Amino acid sequence: MTTTKRRSRAPVAAGDATRSTLANKKRRDSRSKPVEGQALSGEVVAPPAPAAPPSIVPFGKYRGQPVEVLAQDRPYLDWLTAQDWFRTRYENIYTLVVNNFTEATETPEHNALQVLFLDFKFCVKFFKVLNPEATTPKSFYRNFEVKNGFDVWLQYEDRYSGPEVFVEIKPTVGDDYPAVLRQIRHNSTESIPPQLRRSLESTVSFLGSKGKTAVLFTERYTGRGATQKQFIETFADANIRVVFRHEVRA
Repeated sequence: MTTTKRRSRAPVAAGDATRSTLANKKRRDSRSKPVEGQALSGEVVAPPAPAAPPSIVPFGKYRGQPVEVLAQDRPYLDWLTAQDWFRTRYENIYTLVVNNFTEATETPEHNALQVLFLDFKFCVKFFKVLNPEATTPKSFYRNFEVKNGFDVWLQYEDRYSGPEVFVEIKPTVGDDYPAVLRQIRHNSTESIPPQLRRSLESTVSFLGSKGKTAVLFTERYTGRGATQKQFIETFADANIRVVFRHEVRA
């Protein structure tokens, strides 16, 4: 009768056994853990959808479409901008719509800022924010919705030679601020009399000219792509002042 000899295993130290167990568990976990795009069963798993960019509508019947498409539906746009939930939950899109696809005068926030200029003391303080070292004006001329597109026009002291201030009102400015900048630049052009034209260019911008100041007057900045400081500096490079409501207290 033939007997089979069994090999005896060498004793394993407690520490070695623990390390071996952890290594085996790690190998099992690595085999069973799915990677992006692959499930345990071998089926493809779609990666999570990225957040919609601020120019894409994330709700309603225009979900997934550009804001420009929504803006063409005027009845829906008018209804939407009157909804409180739209202003609070989708502030960036609300700002984009109001600043680019509707008349600013249609919003209560815009009107509330515009009527501030009816107050003489407020206008004086506004001037002092722009010109801290200047003498406090004793009188001024004022007009609303002037022909070149600005919301408020002010001329201090002298009707014909006093400093002029052209104010564009935007209650909220977000990541759409380049469009606001282009709008103010467009509004800041003036017609050149034919006898003074030296080229085919028929308009010239008064931005940066002495005695004329273009101002963006706003309640808040909500952009994420640029800091508030960078936002202000961008307008300053174009000779446009940014004044916040909290800076002017009548």
